[in-house]
Amino acid sequence: GRVSIPSGTHTGGDAPSPAQGAPGQSQLEIPTALTLEGNGAELQFAVTVARSARGALLRLANFSVAGHQMLVRGADVKRVELERLQISYPPHLQEDALVLNEIGRGPDESGMPSILIDRCSVRGGSDGVMIDECGVHLRRCNISGAASRGIFANRDFVIEDSVVTGCGRYGMKTRFGCERRGRNDIQPGAWDRGGWLDSYPAGGRPG
Repeated sequence: GRVSIPSGTHTGGDAPSPAQGAPGQSQLEIPTALTLEGNGAELQFAVTVARSARGALLRLANFSVAGHQMLVRGADVKRVELERLQISYPPHLQEDALVLNEIGRGPDESGMPSILIDRCSVRGGSDGVMIDECGVHLRRCNISGAASRGIFANRDFVIEDSVVTGCGRYGMKTRFGCERRGRNDIQPGAWDRGGWLDSYPAGGRPG
């Protein structure tokens, strides 16, 4: 249930990634729901959760993924927590830095989000964060430097006290809307020279 990664820099081997990332990229595949804590470790290879992963809680915390993609899946995982992660991915590789899809659907019975992203930093990628799953709540996150958009969301989500800035096009593309809580700083699009996206108050607004 719990794996601890020693502090320091960890490099990948020669095995190519079968699906995600640049050709020849190696990866760590997490086969099931567990707690993986990094003690500030830097992983220089892709991190992927297996599509077949299952369990009550997948928790990834306190490490960085440098120069590679993180892909979080698991159709039978009930809850996901990403805490204090730093993910950086080159924006020119035409893939997203953090991808969330094929995860257990929606909030649990108590109303808690099924996917909590807390105090994480995501930099780069074609889009910074790709949300293709329900129940996502970003809290106190910093997303920057994407080639296109900081967040591309095909499902509704919650963003709270977060910053999305410095992207090539604009901060967020929200196809089904989002709920804004607390105080967010969201990079506006070219159509929004008035800047309401930067300072819209708690309570949220779709689109």
